[in-house]
Amino acid sequence: MGQHPLKTIASIFVWSGTRPRRRTFSPSAKHRKHCEQVTFPSLAHCGETVELSGWLFPAQKPLGSIILCHGHTSDKREMADRAFLFSKHHFTTLTFDFRARGMSGGDACTLGWLEQLDVLGAIKYLQARNELQHLPIGAIGSSMGAAACILAAAQPLGGGLGIRAIVAEASFGNLDAAVRQRAGLFLGRAGKTVAEECAKIAKCQLDMEIGTISPADAIPLVAPRPVLLIEDGLDLTCPSSQSKLLQSQAKPPFEIWVARAAPHSGAFFMYPELYVQRVCAFMKAAFTAGSTS
Repeated sequence: MGQHPLKTIASIFVWSGTRPRRRTFSPSAKHRKHCEQVTFPSLAHCGETVELSGWLFPAQKPLGSIILCHGHTSDKREMADRAFLFSKHHFTTLTFDFRARGMSGGDACTLGWLEQLDVLGAIKYLQARNELQHLPIGAIGSSMGAAACILAAAQPLGGGLGIRAIVAEASFGNLDAAVRQRAGLFLGRAGKTVAEECAKIAKCQLDMEIGTISPADAIPLVAPRPVLLIEDGLDLTCPSSQSKLLQSQAKPPFEIWVARAAPHSGAFFMYPELYVQRVCAFMKAAFTAGSTS
């Protein structure tokens, strides 16, 4: 007998969520003269690292460094405009391709689980550069990138304490809950069964425990470092319930910005001037406070 249809659907869900999405590209003409193309390793998992591809935008008289982390189906080009703009506001910026994305190595996307090691690798890379090692580091993440930033910042032994401040937009609170919500959206009552099968397949194929990938559990450990949570008002991918879960678990100091007309991960594109203004002010305040504490 063939596989049950719901198991087949679950297999497709897992394949779509974790398959590599590699692309080869160069910086755009607008960015080419302003960035350095770099590579660096992730932190190791089971003794193995992944080579990551990034763009570094140096700033004149930098106040600090900012790591910018893209979303699930994207690559570093999603964050390139932001990286360029923030460099003009005296922040050296690094945006990179997560594992199995863009021009980075790696066999699978893990929706934040191993991507947190990519963020920690970026921190280590910045701290190793002579001209940057004295600067505070902030992190900006979108969707999966936001989840990875929160998870990384909660890892003191892996260098997560190197993150001085986080801007997290459209992050899920708990991956298991997010998968159940997404499956239910497409499949109704059958979504629960499909979500349960997804968890079994992820464990079998990737040794990935979906239920433990929880930025909501990690975010209290970020305090007392400040967090700016951005909730996109028209987000159908990561709905308000996931944002509210994160907000309920965050400890002060944190801020919430509801970008009411923004779709998923769309705050910068809907409100570019306000986004840059708010994020720059937030990072400057966090870096200044950290330097005087």
